[in-house]
Amino acid sequence: MMAIGIDSALVVYSKPKENAEKKAVLVYPMLQLDPDSGYMQSNWAKVSTFDKKLKGFVKKDRLYFAADITLNIQKKENGFKIIAVAPYD
Repeated sequence: MMAIGIDSALVVYSKPKENAEKKAVLVYPMLQLDPDSGYMQSNWAKVSTFDKKLKGFVKKDRLYFAADITLNIQKKENGFKIIAVAPYD
């Protein structure tokens, strides 16, 4: 399952707690959720970037869960931009 960060400064922590080490701060990232982490029963989601270079935990309320949607994504100079979202497509 995929999730999209809804913060311009989404913090990725090493453990599922706010006083854990900050591994990275991402700008509206697209992240892959660990399906076996039990994120639906927790306030935290275990995530990774799609290239698997970064793994950690983010606060679940800072994510938009992207199940069964279609995204129209456009490559920009320094990343990607979501230009359209079709939920339940």
